Amino acid sequence: MSAPVLTLLLPPLLAAAGALVLPPRWRGSWALHAALALVSLLAALRLASLVLDGLTPTLGPTDPFRVDAL
Repeated sequence: MSAPVLTLLLPPLLAAAGALVLPPRWRGSWALHAALALVSLLAALRLASLVLDGLTPTLGPTDPFRVDAL
């Protein structure tokens, strides 16, 4: 998998796992979720800049696996 795909998919998965494991009132869990949301936002902006530059990353060798199709 390419880096843009991982940076788009991993933060929400880690946040969901953290919601299952961490106590909800723990202040650190709030900070963790905020940081993971920021990572997702920055990854989406980076992907948008790659698409606008014409450097669309792909997940596989064929067009149906283009990242911008997400």
